[in-house]
Amino acid sequence: MTRAAHSTAPARVDGARAVAEPHPTLERGLQALLRLGHDGRYEGEMRWCAMLSAQYVIAHHVTGRSIPAARRQQLLRYFERSQSANGLYGLHDHAGPSLFVTTLVYVAARCLGAPADTPWLKGARRLFAEHDVLSIPTWGRVWLALLGVYGWEGVHPMPVWVWALPRALPMHPSRYYCHTRMIYLGVSLLRSERPVASETPLALALRTELYPGRRYAEFPFARMRSEVSALDRVAPEHPLLALGYRAFALSERFTSQESFGPLRARLREHVRFELRASNHLGVSPVSGLLGALALALTVPTDPDVERVFAQLERWVFDDEDGARVTGARSETWDTAFALRALHACRAAGLSLPDDALRDAHHALAQQQILTHLRGHAAHFRADPAGGFCFSTRDHGWPVSDCTAEALVALLEGPESAFPRERAAAALGFILRCQNPDGSFGSYEARRTEVPIEALNPSEMFMECMVEGSYVECTGSCMEALAHYIARYPGGNLVGPARASLARGLAFLRRSQRPDGAWAGAWGVHFLYGTLFAVRGLRAAGVGPEDHQVVRALQYLVAQQRADGGFGEHEASALRDHYVDLDEGHCVQTAWALLAMVEGGSRCAQGARARAASYLESRQRPDGSWPRERMVGVFFRTALVDYDLYRSYFPVWALAAQRATQPR
Repeated sequence: MTRAAHSTAPARVDGARAVAEPHPTLERGLQALLRLGHDGRYEGEMRWCAMLSAQYVIAHHVTGRSIPAARRQQLLRYFERSQSANGLYGLHDHAGPSLFVTTLVYVAARCLGAPADTPWLKGARRLFAEHDVLSIPTWGRVWLALLGVYGWEGVHPMPVWVWALPRALPMHPSRYYCHTRMIYLGVSLLRSERPVASETPLALALRTELYPGRRYAEFPFARMRSEVSALDRVAPEHPLLALGYRAFALSERFTSQESFGPLRARLREHVRFELRASNHLGVSPVSGLLGALALALTVPTDPDVERVFAQLERWVFDDEDGARVTGARSETWDTAFALRALHACRAAGLSLPDDALRDAHHALAQQQILTHLRGHAAHFRADPAGGFCFSTRDHGWPVSDCTAEALVALLEGPESAFPRERAAAALGFILRCQNPDGSFGSYEARRTEVPIEALNPSEMFMECMVEGSYVECTGSCMEALAHYIARYPGGNLVGPARASLARGLAFLRRSQRPDGAWAGAWGVHFLYGTLFAVRGLRAAGVGPEDHQVVRALQYLVAQQRADGGFGEHEASALRDHYVDLDEGHCVQTAWALLAMVEGGSRCAQGARARAASYLESRQRPDGSWPRERMVGVFFRTALVDYDLYRSYFPVWALAAQRATQPR
């Protein structure tokens, strides 16, 4: 899952002059940021919710793998400390209760040895008495079925034969968004093979605890397939999806499990290819674990399965609140942004240690994928050569805006020594990610223009069936295109880069909302999208007084709070209009300030000064800014916390503001 904001290219700073007077807030922020670097690497994490940690535990349990005692205690500590005040768990820190997440955490705690009467599990037990666990979303049903506490017949059939349909069809799984297709490849194999779990004492106990006062043997699992708890379902089941489910169920009646044995074997090899191509990490911990479990059905001691569980430890994060599985490590993403913030500080006249920029540049350059992936097309993969991943190179799944941000950071400084051929390779990957409408996808270009969101089976997420037309990816990629053109005006890719930049500009011009904003997809929401759109417009040569730039900055000024800060609630993504957070947020204020600075219009001069003052007032004595509400988002419903956003975005924004002020 990716995203964030970027620095001011020198060519876009109108009338900018660096100043040398002391700036205590910026100096302290810079020093705090520098302390986070390790040999030039800046590595944060993407914190999501307890679901990932619960699946980590359940996967170990169903495959008979032990978790060391110290880790077990740390996981239990995290489960206890991460629950809400009512003892329940949501899809993110600020969400209401989720039957899905609460059930998985409860089951995981029991797998770790927590007694059923553990005090901090009482909230979950109350929830089970009030809400029927039979209505848990499909993702939860799969994990419960693996434990033997839910019937596979209660999971919609997801037949493997759909993978054998002609790839030209718009609904072929190869056309799905990469996370969706890899998750449902694993789910399809598990549902098709329906492994029977042993009736262990724990399984028998869970059947009683999850379904209080009811007889498990009498449960109507099949009739519950489309019944999903209102605590988790975000949209009703579309009639087309319901029709598809009925067709799948009908086909299951007329085929035997043995009918598609050879196809299932080929799909397992597909899973194996993906695991090996991603250094056994998978595109995410969710898909990696599901793929490993699908392989373990036939060979429990499969070396690839063993490697997945070993690599899973890279996603585990330990701190004073316990051990949790993070959504992703974000080394490349964070290092690119940190390096851009350091460039901005230097442009603002601050002195940096001699090795700070050099080490970050070197660390970032090392993360580029330099080789082609053999067999990528046959396995529904884009060629990753030249790209940069969200985490590290060995993850194997580069992303358009991660690549763009890295390329800009590597080309931005005058001392840049990034080889021309490697810059061209990065640009080549970026160009391969452009959609037909001129926008950019994330991991690849969109593979179908047929609207198949109606077939979304996830129940808890929205807009996850195909690659999107992402404003933020578009803005980042346009900035990278502009930097490449400026650095290598005679390069072979300048022509394609100019054409791509023009198509991106046309997309941004078409997609601005009547109020002047753009909607984001990977951050909350209009503040985030508008920053990247303004950045893209300016990268394409649009002037600061262009009517669309002015409208965008006027929109931002209208959202500014009386104290100078900005704060947008995540409900904006669902309500499709700006929802105020009722308090300022340092990262979002930094996003707005960057947009206003980089936009350059005179209409935002006063608002810029007030936003900078707000950031200065919120800085802590150690130079950092406080951890606040989650502002990363994916699929419109899941909030995430990018740990280092509060470290580099305020510094970056203040440096950009300072660099544009007259002496």
